[in-house]
Amino acid sequence: MLILVLLFDGDSDRCLAVDEKGNLIDGDKLIAIFAKELKRLGQLNGNTAVVTVMTNIGFKKFARENDIDIAETGVGDRYVLENMLKNDYSIGGEQSGHIIFKNMQLPVTVSFPVCSSPPLWRAPAKRRQPLHRS
Repeated sequence: MLILVLLFDGDSDRCLAVDEKGNLIDGDKLIAIFAKELKRLGQLNGNTAVVTVMTNIGFKKFARENDIDIAETGVGDRYVLENMLKNDYSIGGEQSGHIIFKNMQLPVTVSFPVCSSPPLWRAPAKRRQPLHRS
């Protein structure tokens, strides 16, 4: 049974996903899934996810409902990363699929394709629920 498909852009610095029902999961939804999992693990620094002004209202509603704070920046992963480094936040990104993890026991800050596929698979699997319900 197909559970998840990951889609990368040409230089693999952005990623989107498709769930088991064929629904597109954009960067905002991925950040929501990761932020919720990091919070559950006690690893969501500052209880905050860094997003851009282009983040959709659904993400903001999700964050409110899950007691996750939002730091909003201008458009561009450069501004997201600047805010994360300045405030020691652990996750940030853009709706387009550029997602940055800061504290993953790696020597550098990395973007989505390098390390976030495992957390994407792990979060719903630990709760034994499909991705579309995460």
